[in-house]
Amino acid sequence: MGVDVCRPDNRPNTTLDQCRSRRGGLLDVAAMGSSFIPIATSSLVPDDGWRKFMDPSQPFQQAGKTTLDLPSDASIEMPVAIVTEGQNHTTSELGLGLSSVFLQSLVDAGLIAARVFGLNAGSQSTAQPREGSLVLGGYDTASISSHFTEYPMDYPLLKEISNRVCPLQVKIRKLILRPADGDDITLSDEGSEIDACIEPYDNLFRLPTFAFDLFKQHTQWTSDTTGDPELLVTEPGLFYPSSTGFNGSLLISLNNDFEVEIPNAELQHPLRGIAANGTRVLNNNITEANVYFNSAPLQAVVLGKAFLSQVYLAVDYDAKRFKLARQIQRDVTPNPAHLSPCSSKKLGGGSIAAIVIGSVLGLLIALLLWSGWYFRKRLEAINWKVEHFPHSQSQTKTVPLQHA
Repeated sequence: MGVDVCRPDNRPNTTLDQCRSRRGGLLDVAAMGSSFIPIATSSLVPDDGWRKFMDPSQPFQQAGKTTLDLPSDASIEMPVAIVTEGQNHTTSELGLGLSSVFLQSLVDAGLIAARVFGLNAGSQSTAQPREGSLVLGGYDTASISSHFTEYPMDYPLLKEISNRVCPLQVKIRKLILRPADGDDITLSDEGSEIDACIEPYDNLFRLPTFAFDLFKQHTQWTSDTTGDPELLVTEPGLFYPSSTGFNGSLLISLNNDFEVEIPNAELQHPLRGIAANGTRVLNNNITEANVYFNSAPLQAVVLGKAFLSQVYLAVDYDAKRFKLARQIQRDVTPNPAHLSPCSSKKLGGGSIAAIVIGSVLGLLIALLLWSGWYFRKRLEAINWKVEHFPHSQSQTKTVPLQHA
């Protein structure tokens, strides 16, 4: 995200501080001097999803090459796309998609053996926050508590949903709302499957209309509860008065017999937003459920970071497959390993790189090579300041959360 994305005509109804905070920091190309070499934006090939996000603007407004220095004293030259238009995006992101230039550059440099990564997304829970980790070239054995369930990656597009780009595609066989007090409520059609995309950079669940309507009905949601007009909420969920709240879990059964229950701590929290001065705050008078406030665009179901708080994701683009496993629910010291014997044969046993991070939404630049140590860094720009309402000095404290 370039500095011009926060110019006055591109931040309607928000302050400059809110815009900067929403973006997780801005890149000033002019200040980079000779370390940023401009290139034509046409040399970059964004996927169709990004084109739709940016329409009617161009996908990127600037592009250049710069050097990414690694703690191992190695470095790779990387293209960087700069965005200075539009509203359908938030923070800078490290490309880990099907055609990731970053992963391919690491392979070309001999730093990893294959276009493989393993993701522990950590937790965004306000009550039980947990750091995550990203392993490049393998996965983290310390993060998983079950065997892997494997899925093919032979249908990168959802043909029935406007050709949505979706390499990490699964089928939901059962979607069950489990109230703390009461019987299970089925949100899916019996006997039918729901196509869904796993999206590591999405915060919230996005449900098809029929499941979304049932969820609202059985959680006593009403349109009477609105957000805080003083806060910028970029990806709103469903709002409930804190006196009512939301108390339940979500059971998700996928094809290939993988099942996981998303606990209440990952499904609800006090309303999160950005105050006018750019601080990240919580409004304890409003409970927000981690379900997008509208039905899924184009009915494309999304399993985002609330889902991944319980599920470890390992992706092998070269083998056209990905794997899911239950995730350890505590902070761990990463223990990287190769995902498959095939990838380990391409390079020596030590050729695994890992990023250990405090947030997977920010621009991730802390890289470690597997040499018996790791580098941990919190992204200061994305730490949350938690304020208890009403505002007073005695009711304000700072709590470091790991995710925007």
